[in-house]
Amino acid sequence: MTRVATRRRATPGKAMDHHQLEKDILHLEQIVTRISPDDRIPLSYWQNRVQTISSAVVVPTQRGRLKRLIDALDLLEARSK
Repeated sequence: MTRVATRRRATPGKAMDHHQLEKDILHLEQIVTRISPDDRIPLSYWQNRVQTISSAVVVPTQRGRLKRLIDALDLLEARSK
């Protein structure tokens, strides 16, 4: 039997695999350092991604990392105004 890899999205109130959460957080940490308010993908998309993942996180260290991502996105948004 072969395993098919699927990308899971966090759903509020629904548990996510901790490995997938870690991958998603790492991806967002890498992306947020490279984006600008003028990118073709709006900041609101990234803010929604962080908020969605935040609803599934239960580990304090991950919450801290997501808080830093939220702060970085808020700063980018403030600079664009």
